[in-house]
Amino acid sequence: MNIKIFKFKTIYFSIFPITILLFGLFYLFGGILLAFVGGTLIKPLYPTFSEYNKNGIILYPKYSGVLGKCCLYKVNKNKGIFEKNLGAILLNSDSKPPNSNFEMINENTLKIIYKDYENKQQIEFYKLEN
Repeated sequence: MNIKIFKFKTIYFSIFPITILLFGLFYLFGGILLAFVGGTLIKPLYPTFSEYNKNGIILYPKYSGVLGKCCLYKVNKNKGIFEKNLGAILLNSDSKPPNSNFEMINENTLKIIYKDYENKQQIEFYKLEN
């Protein structure tokens, strides 16, 4: 009879440290899990503001999730009140929209003119990816 009482007390009193341990783990990792879930669910609500809108070329930052890569842009062409999606480009930090001028060479190629960190003018050609 002493063995059954001892097992009951062991199980009963082991619930408290296990509960504290579980709450601690949920506190540590719950924020990361909620960030991933929130980042996935916010996609339809994420606003799209153009970062460049000149000469009929419109660049939008492309939403790629919470841990997505930087400087991915969606390129659209202005067609009156509508826009035609031309593709996406991955830019480096020097050629981001506020510091650059963009020109369409053809439907698949974008010419970017920017000044680098040494203030020298650079010209790059990017092929649009669909």
